[in-house]
Amino acid sequence: MGLATRSAGPARVCALILLLGALAVAGCGGPPTGDISGKVIYQGKALPGGYVNFTTEGPGGRTVSGEVGKDGSYSVQKVPVGEAKVTVQGIQVLPMPAMPPSMKKGVVPPPEAKREPVYVPPKYGNADKSGLTYTVKNGPQTYDVELK
Repeated sequence: MGLATRSAGPARVCALILLLGALAVAGCGGPPTGDISGKVIYQGKALPGGYVNFTTEGPGGRTVSGEVGKDGSYSVQKVPVGEAKVTVQGIQVLPMPAMPPSMKKGVVPPPEAKREPVYVPPKYGNADKSGLTYTVKNGPQTYDVELK
């Protein structure tokens, strides 16, 4: 019986350590993040579509994106706290391939086909050339992106 008690002791300690570790991770919810919203302005007007991207710096850096609405508004959720490079991409609409008239009957074009193209200078789509940075803080925040 003494042997069973001794082997149960270390097993209990290991189980307790694992449980405390799991609770710590669950309680913290991971690294702090920010929810960023705002407007994208290009040449003094709201950009009517596209995407805003926040790319965090450092090891394990990642990119978090949000779509720009017709009124220029955007929202990006769970961006890691710290310095981020910001990029903006427009919408390029590719022409639909031609179909013979016999195949067009009943065909509904995909939603992308109904979009209008939105031009953004290519430099704003490159994190190293955009010149846009933002310091992400924990929690909700507002950042208006102004493109020249």
